[in-house]
Order: sequence, then structure tokens, then C-alpha cells
Amino acid sequence: MCGLLNGVTLEEGVEQLKDFILPPGRMSLIEGKNDSVILDGSYNASPETVIQSLKLLRDFPGQKRIAVLGNMNELGEYTVEAHKKVAKSVGLWLDQLITVGEFASLIAEESLKHGFPESRIKVLLTATEAGEALASHLSKGSVILFKGSQNKVRLERAIKMIMSHPSKAKNLLCRQEPEWEKIQ
Repeated sequence: MCGLLNGVTLEEGVEQLKDFILPPGRMSLIEGKNDSVILDGSYNASPETVIQSLKLLRDFPGQKRIAVLGNMNELGEYTVEAHKKVAKSVGLWLDQLITVGEFASLIAEESLKHGFPESRIKVLLTATEAGEALASHLSKGSVILFKGSQNKVRLERAIKMIMSHPSKAKNLLCRQEPEWEKIQ
């Protein structure tokens, strides 16, 4: 619609979008180990983007669906309520829920209250722990969603650990510049 309003024909718009590639960390598709698929939403997160990402994961073709959800930062007094709101989108269709960070653990707690099985939840503090937990359990047909805020979460670190080709991380993942490596 924006294109049409600006004098771009539908055909021209389609042609321009054929080669469009999402920037790293904004729901990019990445090959994972053992023929798994990574949905990389690690750049940042808000309640609505996490909820929409979970819907995408639910409808994505695959045999096993895993959500790795990190803290959503900079929400102020809405922080607790926002993390609990996200939990309402965690359904029994999800095979495993991994939370990363103090506030993300609220998603796990609230999911339990809504009937999600405790045996399918891992509550972790760091992205490295998430990568380690996933590394040996990925199988063909697994689809793993990563969604969280950048500061103190850095889910791209876990993604790099389970990528089929980690040597491509510099081009495929966000925050791969040297100055980011110094930040915890």
C-alpha cells in the first residue's frame, strides 16, 4: 500500500522485494545443527513482538518446536505484567520452553499456572547455558525460536553455539562486532 501511494506499481514493488534480506536478528532463518531451523529474533523484544513470534513458531512447519525467550528490557513498571502476558501465548503445541534471564523466568512461572508441563520448561540465567542445553538435543525437524532483548540477554551467543555453520555468524547474527564481545 505504501508503494502504491508513492507511485510504485505492484509489479515494481514485488521485483524490489525479491532480493530483500532481513537484517540480522529480526526473524532471520538460520541453518541449525542436525538439520534444525533457527528463527532468529535475537535483536530485541517487546511483549507484542514475542507474542507474534510465538504465533509464527506455532505455524512454522517442523516436528519439534522450541522457544528460547529472554528478558524483555526497558519496560519499567510494566515489566512483570508484560512477561506474564507473554506466557498466555505459550501453548501445549510447544515442545519446550527455555527462558533466559531473571524476568523471563516469570514467563515460565506463569506458563505453569496455565497448564504448561513443568517437564518441558528450563529456566536459565544466561544465553550460554541455553546454547549448551540445546546443543545436544537438536534433531532433524526441530525449529527453535530465539526472542529477547539485547542487554544482559544476548541470545545471539546461544544461536552461534547451535548454528550449522558458526563461521558465518559474523554475517548472520547481530552484535558480532568486537566492541560487543566485551559487554556481558
